[in-house]
Amino acid sequence: MNLNKVLERLTGVVQTPSGSYKALCPAHEDKNPSLIITEAPGKLLMYCHRGCTFDEICTAAGIDKADCHDGKTKPKNPLIATYDYEDEAGKFLYQVCRKADKGFSQRHLGKDGKWIHNVAGVTKTLYRLPELAQAKGSRVVFVVEGEKDVDRLASLGLLATCNSGGAGKWKLKYSKLLKGRHVVIIPDNDVPGSKHAETIVASLQGIAATVRVLHLPDQEEKGDVSDWLDKGNDVAGLKILATSAIPVDDDTGPVIAALSSADLYNAKVPPLKWLIPEILPAGLTLLVGKPKAGKSWFCLDLAVAVASGGFALGKVRVDPREVLYLALEDGIGRLQTRQRVVLGEDPPPIGLYFMIKWPHLTPEDGGLLQLKTWIRQHPATGLIIIDTFAHVRAPGSRTAGVYQSDVEALKPLHDLVTETGVGILCVHHTRKALADDPMDTVSGSNGLTATADTTLILKKGKGRAAGELFIRGRDIDDQGLALSREDDHPTWVLQGDVDVYNLTESREKIVALLLDYKLEYSPKEISDATDIPYGNIGKTLTRMVKDGDIRKTGYGKYAGLDRGPIVKQLEVPF
Repeated sequence: MNLNKVLERLTGVVQTPSGSYKALCPAHEDKNPSLIITEAPGKLLMYCHRGCTFDEICTAAGIDKADCHDGKTKPKNPLIATYDYEDEAGKFLYQVCRKADKGFSQRHLGKDGKWIHNVAGVTKTLYRLPELAQAKGSRVVFVVEGEKDVDRLASLGLLATCNSGGAGKWKLKYSKLLKGRHVVIIPDNDVPGSKHAETIVASLQGIAATVRVLHLPDQEEKGDVSDWLDKGNDVAGLKILATSAIPVDDDTGPVIAALSSADLYNAKVPPLKWLIPEILPAGLTLLVGKPKAGKSWFCLDLAVAVASGGFALGKVRVDPREVLYLALEDGIGRLQTRQRVVLGEDPPPIGLYFMIKWPHLTPEDGGLLQLKTWIRQHPATGLIIIDTFAHVRAPGSRTAGVYQSDVEALKPLHDLVTETGVGILCVHHTRKALADDPMDTVSGSNGLTATADTTLILKKGKGRAAGELFIRGRDIDDQGLALSREDDHPTWVLQGDVDVYNLTESREKIVALLLDYKLEYSPKEISDATDIPYGNIGKTLTRMVKDGDIRKTGYGKYAGLDRGPIVKQLEVPF
């Protein structure tokens, strides 16, 4: 074992009052010394608060592992980490030792500088107390159960502490060290952890400014905050959960744990979720169209597709989720007939439910509460369709303007979507007045489209398309889709981009006209011969020249391509 040789390979080495050494960890980008080197019987212990392994540290620093042990003594239960406890001024008090079998022991230094393996007569305190004493009182303090978790949170830039000895060892004097602080307690996911949190809460009453208890979601039995972070969660998500935790006996308002610029930059943002890929994202959506535009057929088709895991709009495969369809303008007979038309020869999907009556979304009528109850009783619900929104809309405030009234009407549904993750599609009507921007055709004020995450506008098609679907959302690009109705069937079939689809028909007509490449036509002559509006012909011809479908002769006229000899069928008299 050669301590000096090991230390020479490291940078930023300083000796601690306990006789251990701190250094910058070579296995990760380290600005504050996070590597602890401790001499133990027959070996050197190296512990990185960031979690770097012994092998990673040796490889990064070029340390010979043979220099880290004497090759003789092999303790049955060696130390794998040590944690120094200091007073507010940074004076060493005692040390907690973590062993290979996950057991713990405590020790302090005698007057002769040798270890005494107990803490009798030693003042007990909180872990990393100097950092706590130097931090501003406005910073949130996370109280966890073990030193390992404290170091993990500290490496992420958070202020954290714990008591030695684990759960059940909290003392009133520790609470006094947290006077006036905003405290978030994160217990381990077990019974002792919960009781430990209750003890701390009771001890901090009247001492801390605010106290929150944060039970982390999706935790295994005995799981701690380090386990939660190891699952891919990050510090940004932890701050959000801490802020949303309800304060115990709070009279001062919530702790504002805002995201820093660095947290936002490094946050792991989940990808956008789709109910209908590239068409209907999860969230609150408005489907807008004139009466008799085919909105209900559109909704019923989506409902059947999502509930059965089939194809929406005839072509888009969707994942199966339960669907609640509030068909508030239909009776049972009409609804039954339409469902049979949509299903054809397919059986009814198991996860599709209908209601033809639903109360208004007011506390008095209970419509919103019933939606929450439905989602709780049907956790597989992925989509709720409200056809139409006007039938459940809460009456607007008499003192609020139209915009504010529209926002207040949709906001409860938007909050429900955010809370549960269930997608909600509200059917709404367009206004009579025409508008250049499709969004301006939505009946009511801009408050509706501003509150919704996505707006779908269904209207009668122009040219080849029987219908057009305009889509605009917060997190998606604007797009216009062409829809058709095949064989006079009332359901819609997706045909792709509306401009491309309509342009295809125009191109076919133009290519047929210019089949004889020797003939030349002006734009006006092509328009007259094909019935394509003269206002659209120039744009179409330009695209076709660029794509190599036709050619421009240089005289303001257009001609076809030389596709080889044109063979005419001779008429043979009999």
